[in-house]
Amino acid sequence: MSKFEKWDETCSLESLQNIADACVHCGKCRENCAFLDKYEMDLGDVTKLQEHVYGCFLCGNCDRVCPAGISGRQLFQNLRRMQVRDGKLEEKPYSFVLKEKKDYKFRNYRNATAGRVLFPGCNFPSMFPKTNRKIADLCKAKGIGTVYDCCGKPIAELGLYRDEERIVNRISRELESRDIGEVITTCPNCYYFLKERIPQRVRSIYEVLPELVPEISVPKDIEIQIPCPDRIDREWYDGICKLLGYEPAVTAAEQCCGLGGMASAEEPELAKKFGEGLTSSGLRNTTFCASCAGQYARNGKEIRHVLSLLLGMEEAPTTKTSYLNRVKTKYK
Repeated sequence: MSKFEKWDETCSLESLQNIADACVHCGKCRENCAFLDKYEMDLGDVTKLQEHVYGCFLCGNCDRVCPAGISGRQLFQNLRRMQVRDGKLEEKPYSFVLKEKKDYKFRNYRNATAGRVLFPGCNFPSMFPKTNRKIADLCKAKGIGTVYDCCGKPIAELGLYRDEERIVNRISRELESRDIGEVITTCPNCYYFLKERIPQRVRSIYEVLPELVPEISVPKDIEIQIPCPDRIDREWYDGICKLLGYEPAVTAAEQCCGLGGMASAEEPELAKKFGEGLTSSGLRNTTFCASCAGQYARNGKEIRHVLSLLLGMEEAPTTKTSYLNRVKTKYK
């Protein structure tokens, strides 16, 4: 567990600084983070970090390289919670997200089935509606219904800890009231966010795919961009490798696609730089995060979703109609 994992409403700059004092000022966090480098900051100066609290992409790059074990991601998360607690969050830059996701407008549990359900989240059905329909149909054939909801991570990343708790508790109640004990996710953000927060078992679609598809299509010419939430544990990447029977090359990408941490409102230039930063060795660019795929596509990159390819489908991210696709999930 991260040193900053547990949130306490009595949290203060002093208490966070006491933990951040472990910083040895080696500069590794700055070397691996364009945001920290831009403002000449490291994880050891909490007061300075607070001045740019909503500019962090919460990608976790600093977590992976800090020799003192400081979690910059959790540090910024708690600084944001303090902003909310103290009534200092400026909501206007995030009004669209708050309006849609604080009480998710397109929630739909009408096709839930007891036992287990498919939980595509927000952006997967938005960006890959055909692939979403295909995987939902495959699940339906096995008696697994599909539910549509937002896991709550975008709200949590803003530091809205009371709303985070309310959303997670509501999801858990929705599932429990329908005797659902297992959630199958197509989004790594949903997976890592929910699995530590709800009592139901949370699984990756790649764990379940062999029982849904008699014969999986195996692309041979791909490299994979690993999204932020999977870069430490690599549970999803490893699961995909198991299905493929080989380890695809990992794409050399920027530290984040540019959507992480809701930071694009504060750091639009960095977000664009990250979105343009996907490179290729000549193989096909793929990812298993729909949000990443959409962000790269908006910035002119050719990219596919791994799940689409495993199902033998060629679907590009539908960036122009993504919101409409999300609206439609309410009525499926």
